[in-house]
Amino acid sequence: MSRSVSRSVSPSVYNEVVQKLSHYLWCGEQATSWTRQCPDILAHYEAEYQEWTLHPLFLPPPGDRARRDAYFKACDEIISKKATSPRDWVRIVFASWAATQVILDQDLSLMPDKQSWAAHRAALDYVSARKHEEEGKGPARGSRLCRFTSLLGQVIKYRHSSEHIRYFKLVSYEMDEAGRLKFLILDNFYDSCEEVWLSAGELDEFLQRRML
Repeated sequence: MSRSVSRSVSPSVYNEVVQKLSHYLWCGEQATSWTRQCPDILAHYEAEYQEWTLHPLFLPPPGDRARRDAYFKACDEIISKKATSPRDWVRIVFASWAATQVILDQDLSLMPDKQSWAAHRAALDYVSARKHEEEGKGPARGSRLCRFTSLLGQVIKYRHSSEHIRYFKLVSYEMDEAGRLKFLILDNFYDSCEEVWLSAGELDEFLQRRML
């Protein structure tokens, strides 16, 4: 049956579809915005794609509620994990798109054209509004992330006090539930090698004391 003669879904079903589509589009947009700031991101995409094809998420049959629930649960498990590396962000992009594709192919395709377009437009408007809310802090945060991630794996010499010099290694980073960046360093790298979590501002302070 063509979509032009499909019957409209109920308001409750329509709203559920819009909410799910909005959620996965936004998750994908967030993850994509982080990957844009990562050095050598194409290599990370290629490596993660190879891994993804070895353990693919098989599309659920349309109308199979149990298989669909399991599919979205698998996507959600990937999306909900804290990203601590560029590969993690790429994996979230893939999972977000995988979930989005099922909604587009299996849910919106059952609606008449006008209702389907309205649902898609509503989800896109949601993402646009969320991006607008974030745009004030987004560029600065992205620029800072790019600068910090370029130092991952490096051992950096810095002045710990007026009399002491130390080294630290930037190991990884993650984002907390409030969207704040946190960075894991190994401080006093050549001695006690202490694990320390720093905020972006605290890492900036360390780098201001960097020595060549």
